[in-house]
Amino acid sequence: MDQLVAAGLAVDPATLRQAWDRHLDATLAEATLARPEGRWHPGSGRRGLHSEHMGYLLAELQYVHRLHPGARW
Repeated sequence: MDQLVAAGLAVDPATLRQAWDRHLDATLAEATLARPEGRWHPGSGRRGLHSEHMGYLLAELQYVHRLHPGARW
């Protein structure tokens, strides 16, 4: 990631955190919702470990693919 940022091909996510937090806090306040404690971190999806919800999503995608073979998105 550092190489992509240095080459100007990507944005360093750390530079977005403050603005994102302000926007999220304002949106939650307007909706009268409390911000959950802690931070969400991506799981182990890249290692093939997914929640049960991924199975339903994958089944749906496979169904569409089989229904329309060769389709372009």
